Amino acid sequence: MDWSRNRLALFVALLLVGSAALFAAGTAIEHHQRAASHQEHGAAASSAVKSGETSAEKNAKGETSGETKPAESAAATGASGESGGETNSEKIAGVDPESWTLVGLAIAVSLLLAAGVYWRRGRWFVAAGAFALLFAAGDVRELVHQIQESRATVATIAGILIALHLLIAAAAAAARWQRGGQARAMPEPS
Repeated sequence: MDWSRNRLALFVALLLVGSAALFAAGTAIEHHQRAASHQEHGAAASSAVKSGETSAEKNAKGETSGETKPAESAAATGASGESGGETNSEKIAGVDPESWTLVGLAIAVSLLLAAGVYWRRGRWFVAAGAFALLFAAGDVRELVHQIQESRATVATIAGILIALHLLIAAAAAAARWQRGGQARAMPEPS
């Protein structure tokens, strides 16, 4: 076996493993940030309700001004924000791509591709390149979403994943091209 071909397969396999680990870490960070955000919204809504009088309480006291206290409007927006979640939905066709089940599946596929690329090569390079391009497109979507949500950490991870996935696709294409060139150079058995 040619060492340069083996190095390229090892490189693609290691990139696949590294991108899977970074994807898992980024998803965990995003889930943690999402949970912390929901807790903050819930705390703000409950404190606004406790501190402000409702219009029914005002009417009972005889105060009939048509104005709404800021605490009431904050409670109303806090409650709607709490039930609505984030401003932008992260679901694609009704499926959350960041559910732990799909994250685990993506990591398993990435590790399977890494093993296939390293030990079997051939068409596994094509599969790894296609997988990487598909995930690079998803990473672009995630980068835009995280920038809109002002989450710098997860946006940075998404940017790194874009670069890694494009590098995987390029290295897999180069390995496949190199393998095809070597197959053409070998003489036909007589």
